[in-house]
Amino acid sequence: MEVSVASIMKRHRLTEDEFRLLVDLAKTGMHYKQIGSKLGIAMSTVGDYLARGGLVKPNARRPYPPTIKIPQRDDLIYLAGFFDGEGNIKFDRWKDRSYQRRVGFRIVNANKDVMEWIANTVGGPSYHVKSPARNNWSTVYSWETLNRSDVYILLKLLEPHLKVKKHEAREVLAFLEENYLL
Repeated sequence: MEVSVASIMKRHRLTEDEFRLLVDLAKTGMHYKQIGSKLGIAMSTVGDYLARGGLVKPNARRPYPPTIKIPQRDDLIYLAGFFDGEGNIKFDRWKDRSYQRRVGFRIVNANKDVMEWIANTVGGPSYHVKSPARNNWSTVYSWETLNRSDVYILLKLLEPHLKVKKHEAREVLAFLEENYLL
C-alpha cells in the first residue's frame, strides 16, 4: 500500500526524511521502542504513525525480538509430546483489563535432566528451580517464556505435533497474529 507521506508529515510534524527512516526501520523488524528512541518519539507514537500511514493494522504492536533457539525436528516432536503432558499456555487478562492479554509458555517437571535438556535445546529467558515446600514433595524445575515472539515461534513449530493442547495453541496463535506484528 502506498503511504501518503505528505498527510502524515503535516499531521504529525515529521520531516519527510524522518518518516522514511521510521518506515525503513519498521520494515527491518526493529522494535517500536528502539525506533522511538532513535527519532526522539514515544513507542506508541511510532505505532500510530505506521497505522495511520496504512503500514500496519491499527493497535498492532511489535513484540520484543525472540530469545529462543529453533530446535531440530526430532527435538520439536519430543518437546511437543512433553509440552502436551507437562506444559501450559498462559492466555489471560492482565489485571482484569479485557483489552490487555498476557501470553506465556511454560513446562514444569520434577525431572532435572529433562528440564535441563529443554533449557539447553530451546534456550530462552527463564529456567527456575523451586525447592519443595514440604518434606515429602519433590524439587520442581520449570522453563518458561512470556516473550510474545518466543511464544508465537514455539506454538507455531509445535502446533502440528500437539494433541491435547492443539486447540489452545491455535487460539493463542490467532490472537497473536491478529494483534501483533509477527
